[in-house]
Amino acid sequence: MTFKNIMFYEIKQQMKSRIFYAFIIVLIIMMLTNYNANNTRLKPLEKDGYYGYTSTTVDEDVLYRGYELLHMAYLDKQVIRYIPLGTFTDLSESQLEELGDFLEKMAPNKDPFTVTRKDFQIDVTTMFKYMEKLDEQVGGKTYFSDQEYFYSKKMTYEEAIEARHQIKEQDDYTRAYARLFSDYFGIDAAFFVLFVVAFSMYRDIRTGQRELYYTSNTTALSYIGGKFCGLLCSIMSVFLLFALLETLLFAIQAIQYGEHIDLLAFLWTSFVWLTPTVMFCIAFPLLIYTVTNRFSLTVISQFAFSSYMLYTTSLSDDYGITRLIIRFNQLAPYEVFEPFAHSILINRIFYVVLSLVILGLTGYIWSFRKKRVLQSIDL
Repeated sequence: MTFKNIMFYEIKQQMKSRIFYAFIIVLIIMMLTNYNANNTRLKPLEKDGYYGYTSTTVDEDVLYRGYELLHMAYLDKQVIRYIPLGTFTDLSESQLEELGDFLEKMAPNKDPFTVTRKDFQIDVTTMFKYMEKLDEQVGGKTYFSDQEYFYSKKMTYEEAIEARHQIKEQDDYTRAYARLFSDYFGIDAAFFVLFVVAFSMYRDIRTGQRELYYTSNTTALSYIGGKFCGLLCSIMSVFLLFALLETLLFAIQAIQYGEHIDLLAFLWTSFVWLTPTVMFCIAFPLLIYTVTNRFSLTVISQFAFSSYMLYTTSLSDDYGITRLIIRFNQLAPYEVFEPFAHSILINRIFYVVLSLVILGLTGYIWSFRKKRVLQSIDL
């Protein structure tokens, strides 16, 4: 079979696959629970609402944010550890007692629910030292170990209005939202694309299709390349369909509120941001499955790699070539994104090239196996 035949055959099989539609359902759930929870699109802001957080360098704000989260841990009697997925860890009686004493030390004789920024009696360094100690006591990997996490404060209505104005002026709204959209879907791509790929390879083995390719005049370029492109087209079409849907929702509100948006922002940003991740998350499982012929090992290997990429570095501001998953992780105007744009572009190019190298290696291994199969038949 030719490259073209195998590519379209793979697309056709995905359109009939329950795993593929389960993948789409997972993306819908993730979109509704993560991405949409972080924005109201173009709907006018209401006073006394929640507008998210903004960065700060004021010590009183940092102390307030720290007190807020320490008090939450005290009430819940547990903290979240990312090992790699978020896991609740209960605090011992002694840890709770020490935490209560430290909260009292931070704001003596104050009601935790009405404490103000002027009530704190310690400095930021003292708070961070205690947080490091608490993090070590529960085994590490909590947000108490990331000091940058606390340099934030809740936005006021006036700050939210100004932030939205900046996004309008610099990004026509949708370019900023498209970065946030791609951020969240990048995580989904890193963790869930592999199941589509692994089941595709398993299907070829179960139906005898792989043996047919081995014993025919099908080349590695035709099989590996055709399957890769078929999977890439199928999976990226889903992400671009979601991007098109989000564009439509913004367009409706733009007409409703008389705003101007960039109609291509979601499609273009999603394509550039997500394609390298999807390429790698197809190429790497293809390699593992070709080498091992093991479905479980393929899934475990890719899932472990994606987990390592997501949870071993900070949530943002880290865009080196070791980062498969790009986490800009904020709805912000272009002036905030611009310092990182070049690094992100280099990162994306790197993963395109790396994916093609892995694909070439996979093709070489597949050709070697095909040759051995044909030799065994001749014997």
